[in-house]
Amino acid sequence: MSFNNEIKTGNPYSFLIEPAEDNVQRPPVNEPPKRKKRVSLGIIALCLCFAIIGGLIGGAVTSMQYGLNEQIGQQETPPVPTAANAALSKGSGSERKELTAAQVYEKGVVSCVSIRSTVTKDLFGRPITSNVSGSGFIISEAGHIITNYHVIDGAGDNKISVTLYDGRTYDAKVVGYDADNDLAVLRINESNLIPVTLGSSNELVVGAPIYAIGDPLGTLNFSMTAGIVSGLYRLISTDSANDVNTFQIDAAVNSGNSGGPVFNSYGEVVGIVTAKYAETGVEGLGFAIPIDDIRYMINDIIDVGYVRSKPYIGITVTTATIEEHSVAGAYVYSVERGSAAEQAGLKEGDIIVEMGGRRISSLQDLLSARSSYMAGDTVELRVYRNKSYINITLTFGAKPQV
Repeated sequence: MSFNNEIKTGNPYSFLIEPAEDNVQRPPVNEPPKRKKRVSLGIIALCLCFAIIGGLIGGAVTSMQYGLNEQIGQQETPPVPTAANAALSKGSGSERKELTAAQVYEKGVVSCVSIRSTVTKDLFGRPITSNVSGSGFIISEAGHIITNYHVIDGAGDNKISVTLYDGRTYDAKVVGYDADNDLAVLRINESNLIPVTLGSSNELVVGAPIYAIGDPLGTLNFSMTAGIVSGLYRLISTDSANDVNTFQIDAAVNSGNSGGPVFNSYGEVVGIVTAKYAETGVEGLGFAIPIDDIRYMINDIIDVGYVRSKPYIGITVTTATIEEHSVAGAYVYSVERGSAAEQAGLKEGDIIVEMGGRRISSLQDLLSARSSYMAGDTVELRVYRNKSYINITLTFGAKPQV
């Protein structure tokens, strides 16, 4: 199922999730929301202590820090924008217009949400219940919201609440999720919402400006930070997912930012904040999931409640080095019978060095490149076999449901 096609969910409505002509009348956001109370340094310090304690419990000095926050401060609801304003991301016709940082915020913040959930997890054989704060964004007028899976992991039947920019708060239901890609779709009982405009993460280059809007520390909701794309194709592991393909950003992200949108300079969402690299003395290392990697996943989750189109090759691989195999790449240890790999003609001992024109120098490169495809897609592989190179056409299968 293509992400750009109309989605039919079996409910008496249908909607498009695509970067269509953005002619929605949006209210201006001329000033940041006001608060009756300032956030105290004590609360912030306490939140940071919880993040540090969580890292110690996990037994990792270097870890991925997520949107967990034990203490959620009380705040005044931000003012509801009143005046109408034309969408800013399009010029005449289909021409795109780059925006200032203030315009990106004005355009995007009305589609952002704060998320609170109560989760229960096992810690040394004992159930531990805690409050979690995170961020998200509206993907459809019908109330669908995107966030990270780890923001709601362990919520079960506990309450998940979503607060819109205008201060309205709703109970949310989990439509579905994909833990492998740290993705979850929620839904609130509201319609006529303002969804984000989606861009293309495939257009990102190192040095491109980006903006993140979210709820750092669970107390500073609807905050925006700015930066650049620092790197592409970063494979990371999180508490709930292994080997997630991301791009690296230097915009400040902290506990509570997880699940929030990353915008490009046109005010389009190109990624989802998923992790911050946390280590003493390290700053400016945040990671976001490319939106093009998960478009079809969102479609699948809304349509059937899970991702049915994850690409599957059917091989066991490891990293091949020049010292051991004469070339660097992804070494094929075994091929499953009847798999897409067998049908394509891959064999044990093959070394994959390119996928779709992208250089493959390791297992991590292969996993990252695979995330750009979905089941049914066809790609050209360049393979080193018997001291020579050959080209193989592979059509991805669907990952079996566990």
